[in-house]
Parts: sequence; C-alpha cells; structure tokens
Amino acid sequence: MTASESTQRVPDALTAGLMPVVIHRLNNATQLLANFQALMQLGGADDLLRDRAGDLAETAETVHELGYVLAVIAAASGADLLRDRREARGLAWTLDAVRDGLRREGREVDAPAGPLPDLAPGTGDGWRVAWAFGSAVYAAGLAAPVDAPLSWSLRVDDADGARVLRLAGATERGLADPLAAIRDRLPEVAVVVADDAVELRFPGGCFRGDAA
Repeated sequence: MTASESTQRVPDALTAGLMPVVIHRLNNATQLLANFQALMQLGGADDLLRDRAGDLAETAETVHELGYVLAVIAAASGADLLRDRREARGLAWTLDAVRDGLRREGREVDAPAGPLPDLAPGTGDGWRVAWAFGSAVYAAGLAAPVDAPLSWSLRVDDADGARVLRLAGATERGLADPLAAIRDRLPEVAVVVADDAVELRFPGGCFRGDAA
C-alpha cells in the first residue's frame, strides 16, 4: 500500500468537521426556497420575484459556494465531485466554512486581516490548496485554548514569493495527523515548526498573481 493510499483510507478530519456546516447551510437554503415556492402559489409571482430578488440571489450564491466546499472535502475523501470546476474564491469560502465548523465546537478563529488571495486555476487539482489551508486552520483551531481565538496570518515571503500561513501557538505534535496528510497530498507545501507557531509555505504559483 502506498503512502497516498494509506492516507486516503484515514477519515479526513476536515470532512468530518465541515459536513455538518454544509448540511445545515444547505438545509437553510432549501427551506427558504420552499417558503418562496409556497408564497408564489398564493399568487402575485411577478411582484414576489421582483421584491425578493435579492434573497434569491443570495441563496444562489450560498448554494454555489457550498457546492465548492462540499466538492473539496469529498475530493479529500476520495470522491471527485470537483471534476473540472475551478473557483478563484475557494480559499475564502473554505475558511468561512472552517470558522463555522469551529464555532460548533466552541472555538473561534480570527477573521482574515484582509481579502484572501484567489486560487490559481491550475494548481492542486482545484481542491488541494484550499483543503490543505482549511485542514491546517481547522486542526489548529481545535488545538487552541478554548478561551482564546486562534490567531493566524497569511503573508508573502519577499525572498521567494511563497505564501506563508502562520498558525500562532500551534505545535507539530498537535497537528501531526493533518500535517502528515498535507505532506502526502500536497508535498510541495513546506512545513516549518517554530517554538511559538507552525507555518505552511505554499510555493509561488498556488495563487493568482504569484510568480510560479
């Protein structure tokens, strides 16, 4: 059995953590659409569509984003739901789901300091970079003290153009399983362990606008 095959058979922690989030949000979207349909059956469909167009647009966007997150965690578990789909905003959508997943566990993660970078379309089969990022943040959030949100940052290393995800207070021991899976599925990502943080270095080319 290869290392990759062995990793694929280990339940993915991010999948277990995010599935309840995805299902809950999809249920909410389905309920809104069911309510909308019931109102339309009462008459005045044209007026209703005009008045509630914003709600419908927001629901459509939510379902679109959740479809990507579901495809990412399914791919990590061995099912290719993503196929040829590529989403530039996948990193932001994944982090949003991760933060919701950690809230369900009574944990908090700092909001991003600014807009997250867009994913490059040709990297990591469309899912590996978002999955690796989400897995590391989710695991570090679970390992962080309950009374303090996980502090993290994503910066560009001017020396080589790498994007560096820094997870403050995380340890290699605390993130052993997700880091092993990341090394297996995305070996070009380097893991650097310091006394006060774990850093993941995504090489140039993983994100739009970065030099390969």
